[in-house]
Amino acid sequence: MINIMVAGSVVLLAVGVLIGSGLHTRAVDRRYERVARLVRELYEREEALARSDDLLEPPLVTLPPLTGEAAGRPAEVPHLRGYHR
Repeated sequence: MINIMVAGSVVLLAVGVLIGSGLHTRAVDRRYERVARLVRELYEREEALARSDDLLEPPLVTLPPLTGEAAGRPAEVPHLRGYHR
């Protein structure tokens, strides 16, 4: 009788583990689908911004003089997409 109860408990535990892992896998899949959708939207926005920036002239880049405090340091050059309208 005790053997049957132990075997039944083991079976119930195994079924519970399978159900729990299935639910966890589904939650992880939903999370990664949400992240993939957000990444896709960001790429679409970046492409749209790049297309709209192509219509504008790029900003002029000015470099500081290489004498005085600026000597020996890298010049700070703004990235073309680093400005906002």
